Parts: sequence; C-alpha cells; structure tokens
Amino acid sequence: MTSFVPVPTGSDHWTWGSSQLFESSTPSDNDSEFNPERSDLSYFVAEIAMRKMLQRCTWSTSTLAQGSHVYAPIVAAELERQLDEWLQLLPQQLSFRPSSATRSRPGCDPSSAHVEFLRTQYYAFKASIYWPAVYEALTAGEANSDLLYHCAKFFTSFAEFVPSAVAAIAVCKPNLWTLCTSVFTISMAALAGVTEPCLVVVVPREAIHGLELASKAFDGTAEISPSLADMGAILKESIQRYHHSWM
Repeated sequence: MTSFVPVPTGSDHWTWGSSQLFESSTPSDNDSEFNPERSDLSYFVAEIAMRKMLQRCTWSTSTLAQGSHVYAPIVAAELERQLDEWLQLLPQQLSFRPSSATRSRPGCDPSSAHVEFLRTQYYAFKASIYWPAVYEALTAGEANSDLLYHCAKFFTSFAEFVPSAVAAIAVCKPNLWTLCTSVFTISMAALAGVTEPCLVVVVPREAIHGLELASKAFDGTAEISPSLADMGAILKESIQRYHHSWM
C-alpha cells in the first residue's frame, strides 16, 4: 500500500450532481493569477493537517489515579497553541482573521468555500478544546473563577463557530452532512451549558444568538436528508424549551 496519493485538483472532473464540488470554484476572467491546482493543493494540505490535529487529541483532560477525568488547562493551552500555529501557516489564499465579524461574504473569490470550511473547523476545534471545562462544571454543578474563564472561552468559540458553519453550509454542499452534524452536536452541548445556573454569568449574548442561528441552519434539509431534518427539529424543540423555561 503506497504512502503517497495524488491530491485531487480543481482541474479534475469533480461533480456533485449537476453542481461543482465547491460553488464559485471557477476563477473569473480577470483573475489571471489564480492557480486552481496550487490553491487545491494548499487546501488539502491544510485540511489534512487539521484532521491530524483532531485525531491526535481534542479532549483536554487529565486522568486521575482513580480513573476519573478533570479539565486540564495546560493541555487546552497546548492544543490552542497548535491550532493558532496552523492558522498562521495557512497560505494567503486560505488565510482568514479569527473573527466571524470581519468575514467577507463568499462569492467571487474562488477559494471562499475552502476558507469558510477551514474557518468552521477552526472554531469547531476550539470549542472542543474548551468543552471539557463546561462538562466539568455541569457534572459538579459549580465552577471556580479559573474554570469559569475557560467555560467562557467555549461559549465565545461557539458564538464564532455558528456563523462560520452557516456560511460554509451555503457554499460547501458536499460537506453539508459534516457541517450540519457539527452544528447539531456543538449547539446541543452549548445548550446544556447555557442552562446550567453556575455558568450563566459567562454566557455572552452572542452565544444565545448563535443558538437561534443554529436552528435555522437546518432549513431546507428535509429535501436532502430526513436524518438532518430530524436533527434540526430536535435542536429547534430544545431551544424553544430553553426559551420557555427562562421566560
């Protein structure tokens, strides 16, 4: 079994029904410097690196002698360092600022779909780093100031993740399942966190807005996948129950 596999490029015949793998993947006539093969190669290298990080470790905990797990801030810090190093090493055509507020709208940029998907993975990974802090608070029913600080980072990452995921869903049709299931899983985790009384003080308003946006991400999925439609219905119902309980 060979260790080297040629990387697919935009010049290959990749199709998704009648649509291209990524929308807006054809360079404009005035974009003479765009190199599809170089852009695709850079994207796949970045994607492989991200997946290797995810496979290596996304659970920032330490195991105690009795076998129980506790949140480990030092592990979380190292994972975030590796993630930010990955971001800094992205080539210019795939680079993005770590803030959805400054994200440009996808469209004429041939690599915008690639950028949106990588950005979404960035925030999904970041949320997974800090989820164990929230889980520990949920399990204990309390959190000290240090744990609250890291829980706040989870909610901030979630608030950035959802707009990125929604933007990616609009342009990355082949990744629809991955994106929607990520929205469902991370949003349900966030919903568990925002309903915990000891964490209310660190839940930003943007995270609550993110829940509303997440529920809309599944609109139109019934025609594509009944299972995705079911996820969307479960998420919407859970969010509605949350609002009723806090009114």
